[in-house]
Amino acid sequence: MSEILHKTIHYVIVASGDFPTGEIPLRHLMEADLVICCDGAITQLLKYRIPDYIAGDMDSIPPEMKTRFGSIIRHIKEQESNDLTKAFLLVMELTGAEPLTKFSVTILGATGKREDHTLGNIALLLEYDSIIGDGSVQMISDYGRFIPLRDSCTFDVATGSPVSIFSDDRTLNIIARGLEYPTDKVVFDAWWKATLNIAIAPQVSLTFNHPSKVLLYIGEQDKI
Repeated sequence: MSEILHKTIHYVIVASGDFPTGEIPLRHLMEADLVICCDGAITQLLKYRIPDYIAGDMDSIPPEMKTRFGSIIRHIKEQESNDLTKAFLLVMELTGAEPLTKFSVTILGATGKREDHTLGNIALLLEYDSIIGDGSVQMISDYGRFIPLRDSCTFDVATGSPVSIFSDDRTLNIIARGLEYPTDKVVFDAWWKATLNIAIAPQVSLTFNHPSKVLLYIGEQDKI
């Protein structure tokens, strides 16, 4: 029983944006315990591995792929949510079958191509985090990662890496340690207010004056 309680399943969702080519996102893909692919990403994904499930409304999957992978397709016809959310809700369904198991979710391929899809997918991270409830979801691209936050935190980072903080909570105050530019005077009345900072230490701490929904971006240093 103790082994089950301490097991962590790492889910990766592959969306239909720009397919990752960088070492970090591809490592997450190859080391994932279970991969769920949005229907439009299946052709690119097959260059690396076969998904465990394909989720979406199936409007973007080639007919031959639909025939080949019929047994793992989850066809969700409703149009109130996008394919990324359909894949995420499938993860929630799968984790519900193993309630004693910890899990994490990494989303790849959610940025690039259409800008409206990119912005929508990034915004959805905060909703996904509210559903999961323990801050174990992130979005990674070749350029960096988005991590939803709810309260004060400390994280390791490569010195010189870009760091941006996004919030629309005007009552929020964040005291940062390890960043080049101070954030304690920032009023979060616009999304750009605490962006384009730089890590000047291998560890950064953010102290919130109260819990709030915040999106943290940590860029790859060599992509500046």
